Amino acid sequence: MSLTTSATEIPTNAPRHDTDTGLIAMYEWSRKKLKRMVVAVMGITVLVIGIAMIILPGPAIVVIPAALAILATEFAWARRLLHRVRERMERAANNRKNDQQPKP
Repeated sequence: MSLTTSATEIPTNAPRHDTDTGLIAMYEWSRKKLKRMVVAVMGITVLVIGIAMIILPGPAIVVIPAALAILATEFAWARRLLHRVRERMERAANNRKNDQQPKP
């Protein structure tokens, strides 16, 4: 046997000492961080537009919850805030419905 080995002499069940698993893990981590950053930029942009629509003409009452829904896909604080907004909107709708009912 010579000092140099050919590819045919290396057994196929030999343990691999490459960094494939490390690279894959790093790729997954990077992909998750990139997705989180894209969602954050999109959500914050839509949220700022919604807040501007409070003063400017536009459907702020629709855009702000939509922005929170975008942010809620990645952030727990946005999920909690969206839940509070939904509860307030439901309460307001119920109060309005009760106020419009004719009184005997």
